[in-house]
Order: sequence, then C-alpha cells, then structure tokens
Amino acid sequence: MKKVLFATTALIATAGMAAADIKLSGYGRFGALYNDVTDDTNFVSRLRIQIDVSAETQSGVKFGARQRIQTEENGMGAGNGVRFYMTTGGLTVAGGNILGVIEAMPGLYLNTKSAGVGLEGNGFDSLVTNTSGAGYFGWDAYSSGGVGATNGVEVIYSANGFTVHASSSDNSDALGVSYKFGDYTVAVAGQDSTILGDKTVVTVGGKLGAADFTLAYADNDGVEKWAIKGGANVGAATYVYGFVSSEDLGEAYGLGVSHDLGGASIEAGVTQNDILDRTLVSAGFFFAF
Repeated sequence: MKKVLFATTALIATAGMAAADIKLSGYGRFGALYNDVTDDTNFVSRLRIQIDVSAETQSGVKFGARQRIQTEENGMGAGNGVRFYMTTGGLTVAGGNILGVIEAMPGLYLNTKSAGVGLEGNGFDSLVTNTSGAGYFGWDAYSSGGVGATNGVEVIYSANGFTVHASSSDNSDALGVSYKFGDYTVAVAGQDSTILGDKTVVTVGGKLGAADFTLAYADNDGVEKWAIKGGANVGAATYVYGFVSSEDLGEAYGLGVSHDLGGASIEAGVTQNDILDRTLVSAGFFFAF
C-alpha cells in the first residue's frame, strides 16, 4: 500500500491547482464524572478544534490534510500528527495519522455525541474490540493527541454502497469491507498484528422507525466478545440509548440520554462493568461548531 501511495502521488503531483478550501470545526464538552471504585467525582472537559484544508486540481483530484488541537481537563492544548490524503471519484489514498480500518468501520461505536455512553464515553465498554482479557484500544486509529498509527498508509474505495478499506502501519495490517443497503449496514474487518494482536470484527446495524440498533462481535486474539446496542428518539429532542456486552470474564451494561437544547445538548449516562466491579456516571453539556 505504501507503493500505491507513492505511485499515485507521482502521477498527479504536477497537475495545476484549481480550488482551495480551509475549514475550522470541532466541539466542546464539560461536566462531571463519578467513579465508584475511587468514590470520586471530578470535573471533566474537552475542547477540540479541527482544521481541514484541501485543494483541487484542474483535473478534479482533491488533495487535503487534517490536524486537530485538543485540550483536556488535565492538560494543555497541543496539535497532533497530520493525516494527508488525495481523492478522486470513489478512491482515497491517505498517509500519516490515518483513520484506521477497525476504527472507521460502521457499527463499532455508539451513535452518540461521545461515541460511547454519557458525556465522555464511560470507559467505552460498548466496543467489542475492548476487552479485559485482551486489552483496550489495540488497533490503529486517528489520534487526536499523538502521531497516530506511526506513519501509516491507507486506501479507501467506495461505490454503490460498498466500501473497501485497507491500511498498513508499523503497528499492523488491516482490511475491512462494508455494504450499505437501505437502512442497514453490514461490516467485516480484520487486523494482523504481532504488536497489537489479531482481531476479527463483524457488525450488523440499521434503523427501525425512530430506533437504531447494532449487533457486534469480535475475536480479539482469542478473546471473544459480543454486544447489542441501540437507541430511540423520544419526542423531538431526546435520544435514549443503551448497550449490553459480554466476554468470557463477564458482562458490561450502559444506559444514556441526550437531550437537545437547540445549539447544545445535555449528555448523561451510567455504565456498569461487572468484570472490573466498576460503575461510571458522567453528565454535562456538549456543543459543536
């Protein structure tokens, strides 16, 4: 894949530039997190500013880059490694701080502001790729506070509902395929890594009226985990959601609510991890820009 990236760059690097764009976006969140293991309630926050720049050649090839500046409650704001990409038609070739195949696959995360439960994820036990038996976040992903996949490369092609995503980094090689038909999406991804561990992940998700659901399964280097997750709109401004997940060592559960204030939202949720004997509760405010 590295050869593909370099070859594609050489083919189109001499084309004339026709248009350019700079976009700033991001979000802020702040509130409180309670952990019953430590019996502590702490203020938590995040401010993320995302910078997306792009330019398009006269032949229609788009070049772009993404960088973030992110500040947590316990640190100063700092930039991260840049993701560079070029795209034409349904093909995208990227390098640097790549998205990552498993990280970007449909159905991995909850459909919430935090991508987990509550204000800031509550441990992300809803992910079938996070296990007490095989560890947490052991896959390549775009990093908001670091260089990401140690200078990886990835190729993404989408057409007629199908998406194929392949990546290679110093950490792992991965391949994923997804297909969207109507309100439903099926996705399969695999990772080969002596550093992070091998993974196979399958998700099936969709919508049923005002509700959404996802069934997910993963084999994490021999540690199996499954999850059922979803939510539903209650009225015009409130979304209620939850999950149940299970691995060999035990189960985890979570319930949350998101209430739209018009320009901002209230985010709250509770999770229980029976393996760690831990309850997390987070609540606060979220706004995007």
